[in-house]
Amino acid sequence: MNQASLYIHFPFCMRKCFYCDFYSVESLESLEEFLKALKHEILLRRTLLTDDVLFETIYFGGGTPSLLSAAQVAELLGTLSSSFQFSDDVEITIEVNPGTVSLDWFSSVRLIGVNRVSIGIQSFDDKLLQWLTRIHSSGDGVHAYLAARGAGFENVSIDLMFGLPMQSIAQWECTLQRAVELGPEHISTYSLIVEPETQLERLVKAGKVKLLDDDADAAMYQLAIELLTSSGYEQYEISNFAKPGFRSRHNANYWNHKPYLGLGPSAHSFWKGERSWNVRSISEYICSLNKNRFPTAGAEILRETEQFEESVYLGLRQGRIDMRALASQFGIDLATQKRDLLEEWQRLGFIFSDGAVLQLTRQGFLIADELARQLI
Repeated sequence: MNQASLYIHFPFCMRKCFYCDFYSVESLESLEEFLKALKHEILLRRTLLTDDVLFETIYFGGGTPSLLSAAQVAELLGTLSSSFQFSDDVEITIEVNPGTVSLDWFSSVRLIGVNRVSIGIQSFDDKLLQWLTRIHSSGDGVHAYLAARGAGFENVSIDLMFGLPMQSIAQWECTLQRAVELGPEHISTYSLIVEPETQLERLVKAGKVKLLDDDADAAMYQLAIELLTSSGYEQYEISNFAKPGFRSRHNANYWNHKPYLGLGPSAHSFWKGERSWNVRSISEYICSLNKNRFPTAGAEILRETEQFEESVYLGLRQGRIDMRALASQFGIDLATQKRDLLEEWQRLGFIFSDGAVLQLTRQGFLIADELARQLI
């Protein structure tokens, strides 16, 4: 069986955060039409698949998929299970906004098969949450986490943000320590990025928001690595830390170039070497499916050079490149062609390398993206 992953984009939020560039709208007016169209897309996509495809992960992202009722999640999972084949140990994740959930909701979605939740706590500091335009408080974040535990979830991830204007390293340390005290199986830490065409970008350009400098941002990232790894979490990707056995299987499939199918407005797919993406509009999405048409906005076939570059980039983000495997797959021997560069990196303490495998050090993780640019 050929293993794959499934992503479902839920494009609704109660309030869109001013830094976010993921596609979403604030009105739930078209929710029912969207769900009907989504089920139609599931059935259409099924016609493209062969019987040897086995999905091993399902991920509900957004937007705010925790705005779905348990009954709506159950109906979607029912449509999926009748259309696709899933592994017995399928990982089913749903993203959660702490301001939208209760113990009853967690209990209900767990009973219907969801076995992993990713809670967007972002910070345990109320002033920073207000600056981020989040709808929840730090207390709501803790409550959501405890409710997930109370419902019986044994695989909980939380998202945290750093590099925020006015955020001190002491505030960041308090947030990290609080997270460790709670003890989730997985923690993702993200530096604030000014994404194009967001309200945050407009405020930065207007001089109304002053970003932290690179040194302060790097110090916060270094602190996260040190504090989390010393607390029993393994860093398995630039932004992701997990207790042993609790890495995100869904994200790992993305990073390792396994095929994935994306459903919903703006969702991306990678299938048989082709990357495609859906229209970034709920109305266009619904209209296409009402006409029994795929809601695809575009597609591209990745050239071999692009696949190689992505393999290097994604490998370094995970802290490790098997250079021997890359040479076998693409005919490019980094160990030989980049020998001087790799020796320099090793001397500077960025990597360990035995000539076959390149492994980032803690210092190397800090500049992984730059190392990737130099390597390709």
